[in-house]
Amino acid sequence: MSSDALRNVWLFTGLDDSQLDALSAFTFNKSFKPGELVVEEGHTGNGLYVVVSGNVEVIKGLESDRPQVLNNLGAGDVFGEMALLGEWPRTATVRAVDDVECLGIDRWVFLAQLERPTPSRHQDAPHPGPEAERRASAINRDLPRPASPITDTI
Repeated sequence: MSSDALRNVWLFTGLDDSQLDALSAFTFNKSFKPGELVVEEGHTGNGLYVVVSGNVEVIKGLESDRPQVLNNLGAGDVFGEMALLGEWPRTATVRAVDDVECLGIDRWVFLAQLERPTPSRHQDAPHPGPEAERRASAINRDLPRPASPITDTI
């Protein structure tokens, strides 16, 4: 089931069946009740989620006096994928609308698996594909930059 859920994730479109099976070996299942927050805006993300069943809503400014629902996601939809690639704050809150089952991939487990040496390292290494590279480049380009250089004084 988990490799089937991962097959449609844009980040993994470059993976073949054996790579998807290997990736699915270190996924986890997580359930959420209606109204429960799956991820919170502003918190540092630690991985991605694939909605297996149920529905979630993506909300910007939940803690403000004018929250805005940006999107509704259901089975097969993915969110939080950029947290798999880096330590960025979540750009929105995701809240369960009804009973939700998700498949998750933790960034640290994912990165550890990528770094694990194998005899055919280059042949078996998952490659995220051109769409992942395009999205990561666009996000990096749009990230706010500090007004002045940051100097480490430690």
